[in-house]
Formats: sequence, structure tokens, C-alpha cells
Amino acid sequence: MSLEHSPARQHRVPSNAWTIPREFVEWAKQHGMDVETLLLRMRQLEERLIGEAECRVITNLSRAQRWRMERDRKFPRRLRLGPRTVRWRLSEILAWIADLPAAAPERSPQQHGRACGPGQSTAL
Repeated sequence: MSLEHSPARQHRVPSNAWTIPREFVEWAKQHGMDVETLLLRMRQLEERLIGEAECRVITNLSRAQRWRMERDRKFPRRLRLGPRTVRWRLSEILAWIADLPAAAPERSPQQHGRACGPGQSTAL
């Protein structure tokens, strides 16, 4: 039995491991993959270049918004591969998303200082 397929290795998780959703772990086990192999594949997927369309989908920002944020050093810089070709490192985009501040929880009308009386709606 190789070390890679030994039961002890399958349950050992590196100290710098990501938090992996249970569904991913279950899928990996169904396909005969241990957790370390799953982590390795996830990291490999993260280390790739993405184009305009994928960057737009991931960030939900328009090309112009990203350009302005990049200019102001608030968004990862693009890599110029040719005269008309640019790409972004997916790992940098994901790190940028992870560093974004969390949205504040929505406040109720009472917290806004507007108390609704009987028969009044909270709709604006």
C-alpha cells in the first residue's frame, strides 16, 4: 500500500488547510480522492489567469469600475499579455474579495428613527 493511499494520510489535514465545505469532502471521497488531493486541486484552480468575462462575473463590477479601482490601487492590477490581451490572477481577485469589509446588517425602521404606528406601512 502506498503512503498516498494509507488511511493515516487520508485523515491528516495540513495545518494551513482551508475550510472546505462538507459537500466538497463528500464528493472527493465518492471519487476516491483524499482531502489533501482535494486541497491541491483547489489551489491549482486558484492559480490561473482569468479574462474579462470571468472577472466581471466573479466581481460583479463593470470594466470601467474595475479600471478606476485599479487606477486608485483598490483592485488587483491586470497583466498585459499582448497588445489587446489582459488577464488577472484569480488568486489575487479572490484575495481582494476576501479582504472586502463585510456589509453592515440591514436596520429595521425603528433603528432608523421611524416608528410605524397602527395602519402605517414601512414601505417607502
